[in-house]
Amino acid sequence: MIGSYTITAAYSGDTNFSPGSGTTPQTVNKQVPTITLTPSPASSHVNQTQTFSALVLAPQGAGAATQPSGTVTFTQGATTLCSGVAIVAPAQTATCSYAFTSATAGVTVTATYTGDTNFTAGTPGTTTETVTVTSTTTALLSLPSPSHINEQVAFTATVTPAYTLGVPRPNPPVR
Repeated sequence: MIGSYTITAAYSGDTNFSPGSGTTPQTVNKQVPTITLTPSPASSHVNQTQTFSALVLAPQGAGAATQPSGTVTFTQGATTLCSGVAIVAPAQTATCSYAFTSATAGVTVTATYTGDTNFTAGTPGTTTETVTVTSTTTALLSLPSPSHINEQVAFTATVTPAYTLGVPRPNPPVR
C-alpha cells in the first residue's frame, strides 16, 4: 500500500542473548509506467483514418498482477484527439482513431496516462509523423479522337487517389 511506514523487528531473546528491537522508516511510492505510442499506418494522408495505440506497462519487476489501469488521453498540440480512453487488459493498450484534415510536417501526437492508485501519470508517450497530401493519377480521354475541324470533342478527366481510403474523388467530365 502506498504511504510511509515504520517497520519494527523484535527479537525475543534466548538464554544467551537479551531481547532487542530495531525500527526503520519505509516509504512506498507509486510505480512509474512506461508508455509507448504507435501509429497505424506508420504515416498518413489527409483525411485517412489512423489508429494510435498506447501501450501502458508496469516497470520490469512489478509483477504481472500489478498492471496500470485507468485512462489515456491523446492530443496533438492543444487539440484533444481522444479523451479518457480506457486501458484494455491484458493487452494494456488504449486506442484512438483520428483523421487529420490538413497536410502537416512534424505532427506530434502525445498519449498521456492519468494514473491510478498504484501508478503515477508517468512520462507521456509520443510519436511524430508527417501527414501528406494524397498523390493522384490523372487520366484524360477525348472523344472522338482524332477529331475534325469544327467537330465537337468531349474531354473526360479522371483523377484517382493513390490509396482507397480518402479524398479526392474523380472529377466530373470537362467539356
